[in-house]
Amino acid sequence: MKADKSEPSFKAPIEGSYPSLYDELKDKCNPARFMRPYDPQKVDIANDIYSKLLNNKDKIDVLYSLRLQAIEDLGVKLSTEDLYYELLSVCNPENFVNESYSKSRLEQANKMYQAVLKNADDKIALENIKKQCKILYVIKEEKENELRARIEEEIKAKKDEDYYTFLIIAISIFIFLLFYGITFFNK
Repeated sequence: MKADKSEPSFKAPIEGSYPSLYDELKDKCNPARFMRPYDPQKVDIANDIYSKLLNNKDKIDVLYSLRLQAIEDLGVKLSTEDLYYELLSVCNPENFVNESYSKSRLEQANKMYQAVLKNADDKIALENIKKQCKILYVIKEEKENELRARIEEEIKAKKDEDYYTFLIIAISIFIFLLFYGITFFNK
């Protein structure tokens, strides 16, 4: 019997983009969201979270506590889309099979990439994955810096090449005019 070679099914990221955790919680924990269908228990919980939220806009520790309560008690799904795609880009195993190949880095990237795909809809899990793959961010940044330096070198070389081409053309024109001027005045 053949093994099933179908692609594993992965979750989709939660769409949405918010400027801050406060703004996302304010939207997703608004008691009005639990009126239809009416759920009196969730309305009470949302009302409690919402009032604490409004009074603690700038207190990040309180916001994280309220976030956890919203996830656990209200079933709120926080937006993961931006973080998900960022992590897919950084952890992509294809980034680690080229000239900077390292078995351990590829293994780590592969493990992290799978974890990102499996946890696409879980903001807290994705944040933990991001913490675990700091070295991959460093490697990606190094690659970007190398690419940027290579492009800058190519631009400089092109400018130098353009300068020398201009100089050769200018000297050629000068010699032509000098020669033409000498033969014109000798006639």
